[in-house]
Amino acid sequence: MTEKERSFDLGTASEAVQKDIAGVLGAFLDGKFEREDIGTSTWRSDDSEFFAIRWRFVGKHVGFINGFGHTRIAPTQNNVSVSGLTLVQNRKPGQVVTDLDEVLKSGTLVFHRFIDWLAVFAQIGVLHLGRPMPIDDIRFIPPQRSLSRLPGYNDEHPDT
Repeated sequence: MTEKERSFDLGTASEAVQKDIAGVLGAFLDGKFEREDIGTSTWRSDDSEFFAIRWRFVGKHVGFINGFGHTRIAPTQNNVSVSGLTLVQNRKPGQVVTDLDEVLKSGTLVFHRFIDWLAVFAQIGVLHLGRPMPIDDIRFIPPQRSLSRLPGYNDEHPDT
């Protein structure tokens, strides 16, 4: 193996996930990818090897995103923290990687992404997560733009 060649391993899988998430979330969020280590997380099954990569993408909503139905949601400039887990299935175990982009194009990798889209839409400010109530009790107040939201289902602000 030359210096540029490496076997597909957990580190390479993490780089592949970073490129995948940048392609998915980077289309409408301006931010950065952070890998969250959860220990050794690889295994083999028949003719594939798997890598579990837990990650977080923190950024600002700056681009249009497809909403529910045929709606398009304009940028809100809200801060968003998205956590997820991607299972990378490598259908060519032990493959040598000289160019990760070529491996991504080859089709030997399958990404199984788990993203809490409801939390994403809530942080963007287009969805409210709460308990059901009678229609007469609903009063819509648009969210204040560009507020930093705590990750998850938290509508409370630290100063309240």
